Amino acid sequence: MRQSTDVKLDALALAVARGLAVSEAARDLRINVHTAQHMSQRPEFWPRVAEHRKAIVQMTAGHLAEAGVSAAMKLTALLSEAYPPDVQFKAAKELLSAYLNLVSQAELAERLDAIEKRLTAPGAGGQP
Repeated sequence: MRQSTDVKLDALALAVARGLAVSEAARDLRINVHTAQHMSQRPEFWPRVAEHRKAIVQMTAGHLAEAGVSAAMKLTALLSEAYPPDVQFKAAKELLSAYLNLVSQAELAERLDAIEKRLTAPGAGGQP
């Protein structure tokens, strides 16, 4: 019985992590709505939702990274003299914009990481 409840709780958490309300997820999973509401109040429910969301984000990021490489290769191919100048210009503009955005995001991530390390260093006490 316990394993069945854990499986249902996990399925409910996954459905909620994917964007459904608890009541909608309950109907989709054929779980009594009141039971689902009760399950959502268990202490382990929302951490499971967070775990599922994290996994979904990681999977999505992987797919987007793969697609990003493909998109960059296609845009790079459009820089060729075989394409009209306006196509080359638009491809160059998009590539440059994407590159600058990527560099900016990477630099911000590095700076934030450095700040977090300083704040969590022994004896830091939040002081620079």
